[in-house]
Amino acid sequence: TRPGPGAGGTCAGFAGAVTGSYAVLLAPAAFIVPGSVAAAKSLTVLFGLGLLLLVYVYLAGRAGKTPAVLAVLFLALNPLQILYSTQILSDVPFAVSFLAILILTDRVVARPPRIDGTLILLAVLMSAAMLLREVGIALVIACALLFFVRREYSRMAVMILVPLTVYSLWFLRNEVLMAGLEHPPLRNSDLLTSHLYTVREAPLISELVARIG
Repeated sequence: TRPGPGAGGTCAGFAGAVTGSYAVLLAPAAFIVPGSVAAAKSLTVLFGLGLLLLVYVYLAGRAGKTPAVLAVLFLALNPLQILYSTQILSDVPFAVSFLAILILTDRVVARPPRIDGTLILLAVLMSAAMLLREVGIALVIACALLFFVRREYSRMAVMILVPLTVYSLWFLRNEVLMAGLEHPPLRNSDLLTSHLYTVREAPLISELVARIG
């Protein structure tokens, strides 16, 4: 099974088929049925069902129940939804976290500007989304800017500090603890400074610009 961009490499068993934060989500299936690809795919199917539920919840409060049901049916019958929901990929779990973030953000901004459990949960979901897919960093920045514009600086600080702390711990775990034990040939930090689009002698800034372009 092809890994998603936020997933990692592949090997025979599903426990080794995905590395990175998505492997943490697969831990329950690995505990119940070790090495079973079918169990891992079944867990991803549950995420797909959760995505349909969140789509309904999100749209029902804005467009009504009938449009929400139609949207869910359209998504459920979409070939890509079926494909990604039956593979060991991080795409669907990221989509679930994205919808949950939208729903929680609406609830947070509707409340008085204080730090509460809902805000902390939102920050945790942001952290999970960021670890599942790199584009999740954009969600963190967007949410922090939202609270900055609203002049809710304590909330903005939470939305920056919690994901930053989680990412720092994850980086320490991968790049220091695990890498020191396993000595992998390639680390995530190596990808940041490697030359994929430019020659080795080119400045790093040229490589980064080429990636953006």
